Amino acid sequence: MSPLPTSSPTNLGQTSPAVDAALEAKKLENQALENQALENQALETQVRKADHLRICLDEDVQSHRITNGLERYRFTHCCLPELNRDDIDISTTFLG
Repeated sequence: MSPLPTSSPTNLGQTSPAVDAALEAKKLENQALENQALENQALETQVRKADHLRICLDEDVQSHRITNGLERYRFTHCCLPELNRDDIDISTTFLG
């Protein structure tokens, strides 16, 4: 590929329409390549996920003796630990 024309000292800071067109074409080509790479990555993720689901449905993957140990613990539910129930006022004024 031949190198792109460069600006001469007489038109410093300006580029010719041919250079502008070549730069725009290169920019569009790069964007197309980026989009293709993102689509390929998304497709690979979908294939891996489908494989994972197929394996879990079709094969015996459950361990019958090894666990993560969480069955030994029970936690008391506390949905709003930072609030004092005595500080909550649910009274309201209706029509006045």
